[in-house]
Amino acid sequence: MALISDSGGIYGSYCWPAGFWADTSYMIDAPIVLNKNDPGYNFEGRVRAFYEGMVENFRMEKTNHIFKTFGCDMAFIEANLNYKIVDALISTWNRLGFNETMVLQYSTPTKYINDVKNVNDNDWNGTDKVWPLRRDDMFPYA
Repeated sequence: MALISDSGGIYGSYCWPAGFWADTSYMIDAPIVLNKNDPGYNFEGRVRAFYEGMVENFRMEKTNHIFKTFGCDMAFIEANLNYKIVDALISTWNRLGFNETMVLQYSTPTKYINDVKNVNDNDWNGTDKVWPLRRDDMFPYA
């Protein structure tokens, strides 16, 4: 699953963003409480922190698209939990108004590459912007 903060403060990690690690095999973060009536409700703060992380990530990007993965290798043993959290993330994101400056949505590698290609084909004509050439391993997705 992927979305268009980095995990544990390391830019380019391909696991969950900090604050959203939740799976049967990966209970690294404190439990995520989605119920607003629960005294331990902490989800809105995590969404705000995720937004701030995304703003920082965009400072390093060449386009207005970022591909962020949610989940590590061999993850999603508890897929329903992960999708519930991501659905709540998108819903809370929109409710807080972050969608006015940054759209958060489910994506695929193909959609992301096509969107970046569109930027490459249409938005950079006549400019000197170029993509860096990598000759090493592309993992993690940085």
